[in-house]
Amino acid sequence: MKFESVEALRQGEKFEIIEINGVGSEATHIWDSSTTLREAYAAQFHHYRETFRIGAKKKKEGWKSSGLWHGVRLWRQQKRLLASYPMND
Repeated sequence: MKFESVEALRQGEKFEIIEINGVGSEATHIWDSSTTLREAYAAQFHHYRETFRIGAKKKKEGWKSSGLWHGVRLWRQQKRLLASYPMND
C-alpha cells in the first residue's frame, strides 16, 4: 500500500493498494542484502506461526478448510499460470 500521509490514510484518502498477498507470500525485506539469514528465517517462521494460529482460531470458530485435494488443484492451476508468464531478462 502506498499513501500520501498517515492522516490521509486514516481518512481513507490518497492511498493506493499496489499488491495483495496471501499466506503463501514472503516478506520482501528478507531478500534485502542487509537482512541476515537468521533474520530471514525468523521472519518466515513468524509468518508461518501466525498463519497456523489464525487457522486454528478460525477452525475453533467453525470454519471448514477447503481440503487437501482442492489445495492441490489450486497449486497446479497456479503452476500453469506461472508458466504462461513472460520471462524477465
